[in-house]
Amino acid sequence: MVQTGLLMAATSFAAAGPAAAQSNTLQSIGLTVGNFQFDALSAGPGSGELVICLPGFPEFKESWIPIILQLGAAGYHAVAVDQRGYSPNARPTDVSDYSPANLVSDVLGFAQALGASRFHLVGHDRGGSVAWVLARNYPSALKSLSILSTPHQDAFTYALATDASQQAMSSYIQIFTQPAPAGENFLLANGAANMIASFNGVVPNYMTYVQKMQEPGVLTAALNYYRADNLNVTLGSISVPTTYIWGSADAYLGKVAAAATAPFCTGPYTFVQLAGRTHWLMDEDPSAIATLLLQQFRSTVT
Repeated sequence: MVQTGLLMAATSFAAAGPAAAQSNTLQSIGLTVGNFQFDALSAGPGSGELVICLPGFPEFKESWIPIILQLGAAGYHAVAVDQRGYSPNARPTDVSDYSPANLVSDVLGFAQALGASRFHLVGHDRGGSVAWVLARNYPSALKSLSILSTPHQDAFTYALATDASQQAMSSYIQIFTQPAPAGENFLLANGAANMIASFNGVVPNYMTYVQKMQEPGVLTAALNYYRADNLNVTLGSISVPTTYIWGSADAYLGKVAAAATAPFCTGPYTFVQLAGRTHWLMDEDPSAIATLLLQQFRSTVT
């Protein structure tokens, strides 16, 4: 079920295509999946091909605003969703509630609530991890898969085992996977200094996310993604048409894992390296990301 909220103004972008009127408008919507209510932002015509965008830690759906506006202007129904734990009315408390299987089931529920049997899926960071698993287990549900920053799980496992640079980049995971409140204390100490530093100085509205993460239960829920995820699980091959976008200056996910992703994608595969860009690709260059996503969508035979 979709519940529609008020229209809200947003930054205008150059419009293109028949749905140009959507280019400066967002709609706040609620998606009911099971017993949960998820907060989402929607742009573009409801009759357009559905694109679901999943944010990464520690960002929220607002990180996708510049991109979904451009996708909406091109005629797609683009929806960015605050996933389980990030949405106030979808915040269970057990670590097991945040297993990959549950997170994937939520995304399939988003599509059902939006009336789509198949859709384009886009994910960044932990949202990308969820997207990879969904593509592996439910390929028939997807028209295409687009991933920002996050390598294929098996490629990441390889890099973590063999690459000293990736091991250093991923040292924070040892803290995040400890029982609460170890990770929470680490991130929030000294005025949330470690969380603020994680944005690498390139996310303009980072304090919005830092403040949201300090609301009751939010940070623990977000860290439960790490606590519930078994990094040693083998994902296997991906047959869905896939575009993987990676920034060469990513401080958390390195070149070895990015380069090792290709062999695990057995369907049409495009790898795009954005020179000098960091982990926060949507914030740094939303127009470039939107252009790459549109290329992926339009090249997909449905």
